[in-house]
Order: sequence, then C-alpha cells, then structure tokens
Amino acid sequence: MMRFDWRVLVCVATLLWSSTALAQFSFNARSTGSVVSSIANQTCGSGSTSGGMMDGGGVCDGTQFLQEVTTIGGNQYYHIVIGNGGGAFGIEYYVRTAGGTVCWYGCSSPRVSGGGMMGGGGVAPLSSSAGAGGLNGNNTDPLASSNSGVGRPDRAAIRMFNNTTGMTQEFLKSTESNKPKITQTTSGGPITQNFSIDMTNSTYSDMSKAGTVVLRSTNNDPNLPDQQRNPETGALLPRSDQFDLGQLSGPGVQSEITGGRFTYTAGSGDGGSLGNYRYFADSFDVYNVNWASFCDPAQNTASNCTDYGGGAGGGMGGGGGGM
Repeated sequence: MMRFDWRVLVCVATLLWSSTALAQFSFNARSTGSVVSSIANQTCGSGSTSGGMMDGGGVCDGTQFLQEVTTIGGNQYYHIVIGNGGGAFGIEYYVRTAGGTVCWYGCSSPRVSGGGMMGGGGVAPLSSSAGAGGLNGNNTDPLASSNSGVGRPDRAAIRMFNNTTGMTQEFLKSTESNKPKITQTTSGGPITQNFSIDMTNSTYSDMSKAGTVVLRSTNNDPNLPDQQRNPETGALLPRSDQFDLGQLSGPGVQSEITGGRFTYTAGSGDGGSLGNYRYFADSFDVYNVNWASFCDPAQNTASNCTDYGGGAGGGMGGGGGGM
C-alpha cells in the first residue's frame, strides 16, 4: 500500500485563511484594490540597492517590498509583496483584517505597549493572525513571533515560489475559502520528478475530499537494467526508469491519498486565529510542539535558545512594545 500524507507541507505553508468570502485575488506584485490610509503602509526597493529609507521608516536593502492595507470585495486586507513576482524567490499574500480600526501605538489604548513618540499616532487594524505577545509572552516560540501556522487559513490568500537550480516550487492559494495547490519539480542528473497536490476541491470546513495528486518520475540513466519479470508469475515488474502514480494498476496495487482531508475551526485569537486543525484519521497539535529542539544555541548565542527578552522591540513606536 502506498500512502501519501502531505499534512506537513500544508501546515508549514498554510499560514492563515474565510469560508465567508470567495474573493479572487491577483498576484502581480503590485499595489491593488482600494488602498486605505494606514501607518501599516510601507514600500521599499524601487531600484535602490542600499541605504534608502522605507516610506514610513526603516532601511531598504534593495529588495522590492510592499505592505498596504487595501479593500477588496468590501473587506480589508493586509497585502504584502516581497520580490517582483519573478526570479529565485517571491511571496505575495493577503490577510483579512479583524475589522474595526485598532490603534497600534501613540493613542490612549494602544494594541502594544510604548508611547509612540517618534512614530506618532495612527490606526492599523488587527489581522486574522496570532494575538499580541504570542503564545508565551516572551517570543521564544516561533509560532508567537512569526504567526506561522497559528493564523486563520480561511481568511488569507497566498502565492509563494522558489526557482533554484534543480528545483521549482509554487504554493498557490488564490481564494480565502479553499485550500491551496502545491506544485514542485526537481531535477538532478538523469532524474526528474514532478509532484503536485491540488486541494482546491474543498474548503476548510470539509475533510471528506482528498486532493488530486500527480507524482511522476523519470530516470534517463543509460546504465539502468532492463525491465524485469516476476520469477513466479512471469508478469512484468514496474519499470525502473519511470514512475507514474496515476498509471498504477494491477493485482495487489493500492494507493491511498489523504492530503487535504483536514479542517480548521476558528479560535480565540485576533480575527479567529489560534484555532484548531483536525485531520480525518489522527491529529497534530501545532501548539504543542517543542520548538526549542529546532534551535541551535551556537547560532543563537544572545539567547542561548532560552530567553529572547521582553517585548518585540519598540523601534519607532517607543520603548517596550512593537508591532
């Protein structure tokens, strides 16, 4: 039996995402929608290579970067672009705001601590991602500081790609309500492998449908042995120079595809984040992972993987707090 379970890929890559809206999103690495005036809006990297200042503060390193609050289909989103849509790497995503206008800093009831002296006042709505302070208040947990895996997947859309020597990969989620499609091609020497799992046939409240999987590989090594036969039955054995999951057939051949058979239930975090994932066969608790086991103290000498210090940095917003 061959069992393909791609939950790990989905969990790492599905940062966030509403079954309440079916807005289609464009991924063209440019400003889009009706942009809302906000302290969250930042741009950088318009041809500059170093030393430039971001609109609103910060230093450019030449990388194209856009962050804006924009309205699409009657809903507000944080729209983030890193890169120009091509090249070796790029990411563009939309995260639904939690609604309302909540002040980050420089007001009487700030979202984070800090006076906001240099940054001034301003309004920037919360998003459908993890709440302030993260899960433990110390930002020692990657989920707390980056929101990876703890945002609401049915209130976001995303495109991320990698194009490197030997591998191309794309993660594409073009609607809020439906799950993503992941494609990957790897090649090295005589071997080429193509993989994709398309889970767009289901929403985040539906675990009944598995995604459609394509898995093919070819090996053009001229020294491969000829196709052999089963010594007992005389039937031809699978060829060693190519494999196609979609072409498997015959007595005793079974394949079980389970990727996509999971659900997300909104949680208590901002905009329904910090929710729970359920898989049809078993479970994985993203909030119960020993993330310290992934930290190398030699690469994190300031913290020794134990203490990253108080808040998330005050920066322009004053001491003691950060975005």
